[in-house]
Amino acid sequence: MKTGLVESWAKNPSEMGPLYPFVGLEVPLFLICFIVWVLYTVWQMKFELSNHAREREDLSQEDRLLKTIESNLRNH
Repeated sequence: MKTGLVESWAKNPSEMGPLYPFVGLEVPLFLICFIVWVLYTVWQMKFELSNHAREREDLSQEDRLLKTIESNLRNH
């Protein structure tokens, strides 16, 4: 892939050819990035919800929350 050489800025840019690589791929690359971002966000939300549910269940056991709080207070 070759971009145009800039020998003089006095020329018409449309006559110089592409000034950056991957000309014409802006929209497909944007769509790929957007889809990856949405998928990552959905995955992250599911991961955090499952972690939260597991921690909530662990701490809801009898005296578990009180023991955790006391342990944290002693460590600080």
